[in-house]
Amino acid sequence: MKPILRRILRHAFTDMLGMEEVVSRSSLDWTIMRPPQLTDKPPTANYRARTGGNVRGGFQIPRADLAHAVLETVDDKATFRTAVSVAT
Repeated sequence: MKPILRRILRHAFTDMLGMEEVVSRSSLDWTIMRPPQLTDKPPTANYRARTGGNVRGGFQIPRADLAHAVLETVDDKATFRTAVSVAT
């Protein structure tokens, strides 16, 4: 499935990689959040996060859970200059 998605979404994927490269070269304390498909479902408060890789089997996350994850990581110095994937 990934090869098909990469072919279909290659331009968006290239843009994302370019954005991440620009951000990673900055001198700021940055954290990149990588959510999968966003849903309008109620928050679960049971999402998973992984630094430096995708959340295995994580295909969706409610917007409210993503917002919670962002607020949890914004001041967490352990996440500075990293990419954090989140999913339910």
